[in-house]
Amino acid sequence: MATEHQRWTFAAELLERHGDAIDGFVKRQVDDCIERDDEEGLIFWHDVISKLVRLMGPGEGAGPQ
Repeated sequence: MATEHQRWTFAAELLERHGDAIDGFVKRQVDDCIERDDEEGLIFWHDVISKLVRLMGPGEGAGPQ
């Protein structure tokens, strides 16, 4: 299992790599986990999504603060 630091690093790298297309990329990952009934994968991606929202900050998909 990835450490907290590794997940933050992963989220930052995803954001850098995918930029404005990050939503679609993450949605595909989540959909894949749902299709495979992968509960651990969903937990992982939920955590990564929360980190992405914090990294993007207000005004970039973070919703009301």
